Amino acid sequence: MTTFSEIRTPRLTLRLLRASDAEDIHAYQRLPEVVEYMFWQVRTLAETREHLARRLATTALVNDGDVLVVGVELADGSGGSSRLIGEITVFLHSVESGQAEIGWAFNPKFQGRGYASEAAGRMLDWAVTELGAHRVAAQLDPLNTSSAAVCGRLGMQQEALFRENLWFKGRWGDTAVYALLRSEWEARRLGAAAPAEAGAGGGATVAEAAPGAGGMPAIRVAAAVLLRERRVLMVTARGRDVLYLPGGKIDDGETAAAAVRRECREEVSVELDEPSIRSLFTVTVQAHGEPEGRMVVMELFAATTSDEPTPSAEVDSVHWVTSADAYRCPPAGVETLARLVARGLID
Repeated sequence: MTTFSEIRTPRLTLRLLRASDAEDIHAYQRLPEVVEYMFWQVRTLAETREHLARRLATTALVNDGDVLVVGVELADGSGGSSRLIGEITVFLHSVESGQAEIGWAFNPKFQGRGYASEAAGRMLDWAVTELGAHRVAAQLDPLNTSSAAVCGRLGMQQEALFRENLWFKGRWGDTAVYALLRSEWEARRLGAAAPAEAGAGGGATVAEAAPGAGGMPAIRVAAAVLLRERRVLMVTARGRDVLYLPGGKIDDGETAAAAVRRECREEVSVELDEPSIRSLFTVTVQAHGEPEGRMVVMELFAATTSDEPTPSAEVDSVHWVTSADAYRCPPAGVETLARLVARGLID
C-alpha cells in the first residue's frame, strides 16, 4: 500500500483533498475551456461536491484500478492565500507491472506560471519513488497542446497516436499517449538526458531563427545552467530587478556552446569546464520586451566551473535562485525554471 503524504515545493503544496476545497475546485470545473478535453461536462457546485466526496475516500493506492486525486495549493506569497488552484490525478493500472498514469486540471487564472509542470513533475517523482512505477503514462487529446507541452517538460515521450478511437462530445477524437520510463527518469535526475527538442550540442551559428507568428524572425540565444545546492545561477543587469540566465545572442560564425562560454566569461567572470558543456533543452517563448509574436529561441547548456561567479560588464549582481523567484523572470526564465523543477534539479 502506498499512502500519499503532503509534498511541498517553494511555491506549492500538494496535499490530499478536503471537503472545504469544493468552491475552489468548482471555480475551474465550471469552465468550458477546462473541461473541453475532459470526459465530463461542466459541473454545478452540487456536482463538484458529490464528485469530491467520492474522491475523499482514497488516500492511498493499493490495487489495480485505484485512483488518487491530489490537490495543488498555492502557498502564501505566490499571488494568492493558500487556495487550491488545481489537481493531479494518479491512476494505478498494474501493481505487478509497475504501470501508472498521471493527469491534471488547473484553474486557467493561474496558467502560464509553470505551476502545472511543477506539480505534475513532483507527482511523477512520487509515482516512481513511492509507488514504484516502472512506467508513467499520460493520455490526452492531441488538440490539447497545453497538456502536450507539460508532457514534454516532464521528459515524457509520445509513444502513440490513436486516430478517431473514441466518440467524444459529439465528434471523433484522437488520443495521444505519452510516457516516461523509470530508467529515463533516473537519467534525467542525473542530468544525463535531454528532451527530444535538444540537439547534440551547440550547432547553431546565427542569432536569428526561422520566423515565428507574424513573420518576425525569432531571436536565437544561448544560456548557461549552472547549479548549486538545488539552485540555479541568474543575474540582474545594472538598474534592473529582472533575473536572467548568463548568456546572450550568438555571434556570426559562433556555435551556441561557444557563445555560452564567452557570455559566462564576460558576464560572471567564470571559465566553463569545456568537457562539461552539453545541450540540456531549448525554450521557445514570446520574447521579453519585443512585439507580440516575436519569439526567443533559447538553447540551455548545462556546465560546471571551478570559478566563483562575480558580476562583470553590464551585470550588477549574481543570484542563486529557485522556482520561488520565477515572478522576477521574463517568460523564457519562467519556462526554464519550470523545466528544471520538473527534472528535479532545483526546488
